[in-house]
Amino acid sequence: MAELTSPYAGCPGASAQAIYDARSRAEQVRQLREVAADAAWRAEVTRIHPVLGRLVRLARPRPAFGDEPQPVRAWAVGAAAERETGAVLNRCRRVVALHDRSIIGSRANIDHVAVGRSGVFVIDTKAYRTTVEVARVGGLLLSRNCLLVSGSERADLIETLEWQVGIVRRIVERHHTGPRPVPVAGALCFVGASGLPPVPVRVDDAWIVDRGSLPPLVRRRGPLCKHEVADLAGVLSRALPPR
Repeated sequence: MAELTSPYAGCPGASAQAIYDARSRAEQVRQLREVAADAAWRAEVTRIHPVLGRLVRLARPRPAFGDEPQPVRAWAVGAAAERETGAVLNRCRRVVALHDRSIIGSRANIDHVAVGRSGVFVIDTKAYRTTVEVARVGGLLLSRNCLLVSGSERADLIETLEWQVGIVRRIVERHHTGPRPVPVAGALCFVGASGLPPVPVRVDDAWIVDRGSLPPLVRRRGPLCKHEVADLAGVLSRALPPR
């Protein structure tokens, strides 16, 4: 699949990195303005009250350049995690990986789409440096798997992924002309988390994986030949352009 590499594949984490860069610059500008305004205030106080002004200045802390707020840093962490997942996918043989894809008519994006012999995988990378577990809940007859992040159920992550899977599935159904239906599945890939099992696990219709268990999932054997894989990747790349 070497012929289907960048720029066809897109750049993992590009849009998250762009958002981080913009917000980081805005934060630097905000801090610079705050420091400049404080300096101007101190100069004016000293001019008006040469003696008392010094005491007033001592009572007011000086603003200083500090660490970026967590919501800003989170975009950089997320971009780095997407690059790590992208690198893992790009090393998977017989798999075509597309990264950071736009959803036409939406501000949202899809982190990764992997097309392999067993079908299409929509992959959402999550940079969570906490405990992520798949727990069995419910009674004997109605038990189900449940995604827990820091001990709390996160069904919302599954729902967002299923929305993305639905978009990709409709594209595949519209454009694929092969004799067999193409399976389309979703996977949440956690980077930096602990507690995950070493193999892919299903929660509802989503696979829960990390960087170690992702390659065996997307490399599974299936009904698609290499030409169908390439054709599908081309269809998806055009329908979901890079950001």
